[in-house]
Amino acid sequence: MHAASPSQPTGCKPVPLSRRWLRQLLWACVCVISLLVVYYQWENRHGARELAEMRTQLFARLRTDDPLMFSPPKVSDDENVFAIPAVEAWATEPLEPGSAFKQYHIPEEAFWPKNMPRPELIENEADGTSHIDWAKWTGGRDLKGETPALALNRALGDLDGLLPKLAQGLDRPLACLKPGLRESMEAAKGQIWDTVIPKTGSINAHQRALDLHLRCAACAGDQAKAQQLAMISLRLFPESAAAHGSLVSALVAVASHNIAFGGLQEALSQPVWDERGLTLLQAQLAKENDLHYMVRALGSETLWMHAQYIRGRQQRLDWRSDDILSRLSSGDMYERLIQFAMVMGPIGWHDADSANHLHAMLLHIGPDAEDAWLDAGTRGRKAKQLCENVLFAIAGVPVPNPRRLIGGAAIPNVGNLHAAAAETLFHRRCLILACELEKHRLRHGAYPAALPILSGFETHDPARPKQPPGYRLENGGYLLWSAGQDAKNDGGVTDKDWLWRMKRNP
Repeated sequence: MHAASPSQPTGCKPVPLSRRWLRQLLWACVCVISLLVVYYQWENRHGARELAEMRTQLFARLRTDDPLMFSPPKVSDDENVFAIPAVEAWATEPLEPGSAFKQYHIPEEAFWPKNMPRPELIENEADGTSHIDWAKWTGGRDLKGETPALALNRALGDLDGLLPKLAQGLDRPLACLKPGLRESMEAAKGQIWDTVIPKTGSINAHQRALDLHLRCAACAGDQAKAQQLAMISLRLFPESAAAHGSLVSALVAVASHNIAFGGLQEALSQPVWDERGLTLLQAQLAKENDLHYMVRALGSETLWMHAQYIRGRQQRLDWRSDDILSRLSSGDMYERLIQFAMVMGPIGWHDADSANHLHAMLLHIGPDAEDAWLDAGTRGRKAKQLCENVLFAIAGVPVPNPRRLIGGAAIPNVGNLHAAAAETLFHRRCLILACELEKHRLRHGAYPAALPILSGFETHDPARPKQPPGYRLENGGYLLWSAGQDAKNDGGVTDKDWLWRMKRNP
């Protein structure tokens, strides 16, 4: 007998193989889409939380997210040293096509005659002093009985009438490069990339020429010219750059102030000062705080870029590539693919990028404290780590991190600007004190045994808030010192302290 064959269900046909694959494919697509939706939602919420947290910190530190509100106020032409006719004559071409702002072309020989050999400086790095090497400059010249300083000062004269023209602007209360930051931002109408920065050429080269001219006038005993040059050298470029408010101008201000301070230090060692001139010099030096304008510049840079991120976010929501990404792309196929991925990816990527940028910049800015600059190096290293986290590896292939891609490229490599600004501020305060000590010497014939207390002037050590710098009388002068970057007072005898030495010209 044969076994009964299994009964077949009636009315049921086997599913074709092609239809089974289609069902599986559709199911896989549903799963992938569901996972993408979950991933997008997670990234969007995660990025939004990060950005909200960093914006809270931004408001706590800067109290605004509007770069226009954070910019320095406008300076009207009738108050601006940089708007006097002698300076306006250097403004010759538009900064950009169609721009009402002009760029400056300062003649190379404006502050030093073209064929006049320049004396060299002898630098003493141990105590930060410098002076003109008159012996080297004199070599081979027949000075006809004059001292080298007298001969050179006479040859320089008033620079073909330029110095009196510049001196006419010294009674103006403010100095600011044109266009100022607020003017530039208003003209850009919210287009951050179109904000223009003044172009003046190499300011430091002109500042060095003014520095040599000041030293020469002081060594020659030309009181009126030395005091006039001291104010011009402080106001024309250093003050006008510091008042602009951008990060680039803040760097220019620190560099040009350092040049000017070197010349003033040697000039104050010469007998060309009266009490009125010293008081005017003190007031000018006290107008600026190098740490404050460095923080302001970093804050302005932060708000500029954050405003662009906000604008870019709307462009991403409209499925467009934002301006930041377009500017960073060189247009090759790989970067076009990155652009496409960033545009099509979760908006949370953009928010995380924005939060990363704020995080790094707030680390650079630091807390609102007078001695916050002491930790700026540590904060800067943390910010650098955030900037470097732009790539991750998949099977050994570097792939851009979409949550860090733009922020890592948009954060400037600023280094430890606070330490440079703090040391410049120390030199500034030493000069303010030097003016007061010179007043005391003019009245009493000698420097005081202890530092005088100056009302209305901030003269404490930047490394030790509320404490004065160290002070010690020396043969023919005195020494001022700061505790420096380690904030430890070594008595002015180690290279860790910042030193400022004055030796009177006999």
